[in-house]
Amino acid sequence: MNSIFIRSSRLTTAAVLAAYTLVAGAVYFGIDRYLQRHIDAALNTKASVFAALLHRDEAMLEFEFEDDLMPEYSRKRAPEYFELCLNDGSVFRRSLSLGTDDLADLGQPIEDRSSPWDIRLPDGRHGRAVTMLVRPQLEKEGELIGESDEPPMRLTLAQGLEDLDAVRRALSIGLILGGVALSVIVVLSIRWSLARGLAPLTQLAKEVDAVTPETLDVEFSTSHDTHELAGIRWRLDELIERLGSALERERRFTSAAAHELRTPLAELKTLAQVCARWPEEHELRGRLPQDVLALAGRMQNTVESLLTFARALESSAPRELQAIDFSQVLTRLLEARPVEQRKRITASIEPALLARADATLIESVLRNLIDNAIAHAPAASGITLRARRDGEWVLFECENGRGELEQRDLTHLFEPFWRKDSSRHGDAHAGLGLALVDAWVRSWGGRISAELVADERVRFSLRLPRASD
Repeated sequence: MNSIFIRSSRLTTAAVLAAYTLVAGAVYFGIDRYLQRHIDAALNTKASVFAALLHRDEAMLEFEFEDDLMPEYSRKRAPEYFELCLNDGSVFRRSLSLGTDDLADLGQPIEDRSSPWDIRLPDGRHGRAVTMLVRPQLEKEGELIGESDEPPMRLTLAQGLEDLDAVRRALSIGLILGGVALSVIVVLSIRWSLARGLAPLTQLAKEVDAVTPETLDVEFSTSHDTHELAGIRWRLDELIERLGSALERERRFTSAAAHELRTPLAELKTLAQVCARWPEEHELRGRLPQDVLALAGRMQNTVESLLTFARALESSAPRELQAIDFSQVLTRLLEARPVEQRKRITASIEPALLARADATLIESVLRNLIDNAIAHAPAASGITLRARRDGEWVLFECENGRGELEQRDLTHLFEPFWRKDSSRHGDAHAGLGLALVDAWVRSWGGRISAELVADERVRFSLRLPRASD
């Protein structure tokens, strides 16, 4: 299982170590280049000094080098080397440390290699060397009078890099040990800081893990709340509240559905028991089929309504919506009403209202709303219907007398099986009409609401998305 703690620790540690590696590498190569340039500069300085020791007077060529003054060229341990060759490649002078060995290839032509270069020394050590073309200084009567114009000679100096290698090893070991120490410090620091930083999230996770269907009234602690978790905690509180409401609606739905079916089943059982006890009652036996059919019809109506409602809720696939002439559908439904119902209805319908809806269900939605108004409005009250454009919506309002409805009842109007009078379960309505309307309309991207208005009336407002004209 992925862990924020572990993943963050690894990523942060890797980032810090990667940064340290880059910095350590830059430090190592920077110091190495600095020391190597220092060695190269020292070689060039020594070569210039050696060139100044080469003189020619009228008689001979002299190289005024004293081994005692520069013992590094004659010692046995880690010696340095020099070699001075004539233009023809023959050796004019070499250091005692070379013995009979050569630093340069005698068969190669004389060339200037004043830029230091890597070399394998005669004793096998790794070293740096520099080659310089020099001409002897002319000397007359003890004074230098200028540089000779004779062919140049080749001066080669070389020294080992064991001191540089030792510095490199020490620097490498120090940087590696520093990296190991930094890794330990970083890991411990990150684990400590993440543990403290994630403590509110860990606490919230424990509280969420403790939530069960029986403890949905929990309130999440804010004692360790942070800005980043405030929104999550608020959303969780809202989700828990909605889950609690959904479970309560489910309990009421199950109870109401069982009650809707239990009542006709009890009546059916009573009819069967009465007929079995008094079989000689021919009048009772004659009414039995009609009563049984009525009870079966009520149960069938309830079951079909339940199935329709379940399908409306579980359909997650987008419905195929069409541009519906809302005005035409509503007008056709009103014209099909009985005359006595039409006398109670006052309609105001704008023409050519195009709405996006399911063509097979829009009539059921409007019929349910109108049936609900006729069934529950007081007999003396009129019903007002209005259909008009409202911005990007097609707005349909159904207004009727509210009867015994109160403000607190409005939140329950679209719940399955809800009735103002819980004892009314024997009529022909299953109590799912408004719940079905709400489920269908929401699946179309619309919404429906109810509100109490002046003059003791209730208004249902249906909004559907407008279609292009």
